[in-house]
Amino acid sequence: MTPQEGHFLASFALGEKAVTAAHQSTLPGSVIETLDTAKRYAEGRAVRLEVRNTDDVRNVAALALIKAAS
Repeated sequence: MTPQEGHFLASFALGEKAVTAAHQSTLPGSVIETLDTAKRYAEGRAVRLEVRNTDDVRNVAALALIKAAS
């Protein structure tokens, strides 16, 4: 996590299994679009999500669970 003024960024490196699982989840389209447009590296896709409210916290938590299970 990276603190910002008024919010923070949650960063992930997601492998293809996690991205596929995210597509099959109930994550909102905006999060899926972020995953799909993320730059790809050997470690996985570099994803940064802004966390500004409780919905964002839920999305980050869901994505963390997906990553942990993949």
